[in-house]
Amino acid sequence: MEFKPLNTRIVLRNDSTAGWTAVEADDISVLLKGEIGVEFNPDEKSDNSITKFKIGDGIHTWKDLPYYEETFEKDFVFTNAFGKYLPDETGSVTIAAKGKTMSELLLDAYATEKTDINIVYPTVSLSAQKISSYEVGTKVAPSYSITFNEGSYEFGPATGIVADSYTVTFDNQTLTTKNGTFSEVEIGDNFNKKITATATYYESDVNPVSNLGNPLEDKKISNDGESMTTAAVESGAISGYRNSWYYVGEDCETEINSNFIRTNGSSKNKNTTSFGTITIPGGTKRVMIAVPGAHTLTSVTDVDGMGLDVSDNFKTLNNIAVNGANGYKAADYTVFVCDKSEGLAATKYIFAIN
Repeated sequence: MEFKPLNTRIVLRNDSTAGWTAVEADDISVLLKGEIGVEFNPDEKSDNSITKFKIGDGIHTWKDLPYYEETFEKDFVFTNAFGKYLPDETGSVTIAAKGKTMSELLLDAYATEKTDINIVYPTVSLSAQKISSYEVGTKVAPSYSITFNEGSYEFGPATGIVADSYTVTFDNQTLTTKNGTFSEVEIGDNFNKKITATATYYESDVNPVSNLGNPLEDKKISNDGESMTTAAVESGAISGYRNSWYYVGEDCETEINSNFIRTNGSSKNKNTTSFGTITIPGGTKRVMIAVPGAHTLTSVTDVDGMGLDVSDNFKTLNNIAVNGANGYKAADYTVFVCDKSEGLAATKYIFAIN
């Protein structure tokens, strides 16, 4: 073969990192076998610029070609520790370097890749309003707001997973929105309900990476293209109770029934037998305690009357039907009442009820 000298300057194909990326979709990003492509990053020369090159194989596009690095021609023998390699009893250690690039050699000696990464799967957080205990007969329309948490990979990147749909249930009602309000419900005696929420999602195009930044496609949150559902979360419970009531006043003539108790009495909120210390003004003609269910009066301490037990002044009325809020169906109460038409002396009472 005859060789002829070529008196000219040759410029290898070159571009910036951004430029090579921009032509990725075109066939021109495939270097011919043996063709060299030079990359300048950044495009303008500076103290921080890096020049690298790749050698084409006629098949792979620019992004799929590795940057060229020289490989070592032989192994090394070190007398000092080199990363994980330590001298043995001979005082030296042989490092298998032949055929490796500098990057491969350093990574092998100083880096241990973790591929069994920690994965946090997507969850939902639920914020609910009007979650409380209510007197039976109260009508409540609870509302909610859901936050979707996309999960995470131990070494990143962000999973990129988004919620596809929501399922939120309460008292046989189902909503499918991220935020919503359920239809009004009436709270009954045995009412004890919670809002429950889940979200459905699909895998994203994002792959997790190892601690060395290598993609771990097999560790991606996935279900072979099928949907996945978060664990269910619940709100606190909405429940019902019967009020306990007390009355301290001058009306000792009116029949004690549901209307008198609810109209004139003061509620203690929730079914309780603990009324604390009740102040009795001078001239009081009726003191009444009304408690849901069957109970007995153990004692009534007259605080300002030498601490004497005056429970004998109270009579017990059993099975007094008392309605809930808004005329809700009545339940039987036990009522303890002291009627004194001549009026009581000012004092304080402490009730003990079983």
